[in-house]
Amino acid sequence: MVVRSGLTFSLLLALSAFCCCKPDKVPVPDKPDPDPVFEEVDLGLSVKWASCNLGASSPSEAGTFVAWGELQEKFDFSWENYLHSAGSPTSLTKYCTNSNFGQKDDITVLNLEDDAARASMGGGWRVPTDAEWDEVVKACLWVAGTVDSVPGYIVTSKIPGFTSASIFLPFAGYADDCYYYKIGETGYYWSSSLVETTPSAAYSLSIGASGPDWEQTPRSIGCLVRPVRE
Repeated sequence: MVVRSGLTFSLLLALSAFCCCKPDKVPVPDKPDPDPVFEEVDLGLSVKWASCNLGASSPSEAGTFVAWGELQEKFDFSWENYLHSAGSPTSLTKYCTNSNFGQKDDITVLNLEDDAARASMGGGWRVPTDAEWDEVVKACLWVAGTVDSVPGYIVTSKIPGFTSASIFLPFAGYADDCYYYKIGETGYYWSSSLVETTPSAAYSLSIGASGPDWEQTPRSIGCLVRPVRE
């Protein structure tokens, strides 16, 4: 069962309790459905941050789960259905720094043509780099809380002059194959940065009870996107 963009957190949590069968390979559409243009939040850092996740219409909504380098949510988050491989983590067709993992091209940051935030929102929005996420980790205060009864982190700037600015990151889990995991417990947010030593993975920021932490996440997994722009 596909979780559509804009579903409430409670409905997403209910849907995650059901299992579903793996479908045939699902093609990635050339043009995704348009998403709303979000408000930008200035935390006093190198980029402005969107007030909501990609595909959400409020800060408490999960939004859209996408595989790394794909443009739209889909039914099956598996290597067999991943756009930038021939069906396995060792048959990459793009973004590869090691020939043992596929066709080597040494591209280590998402091209804008493969950036879900840019494709959906335009206007200079894009997926943040690992360095931009790291700024938020180090320069902001992370406080566990709820918005509209949804658990997550209220992230408030510690930069002088910007201490009234904050964003909310919900614990919306992640997608693998056609299942959704850890909804209400953690959130997994993509960066645009490849793991160069293991190019079948990209860096994501996971958030949970112990705070923000870096993950080397398989690119086929469905994670959330919090867009940024200069």
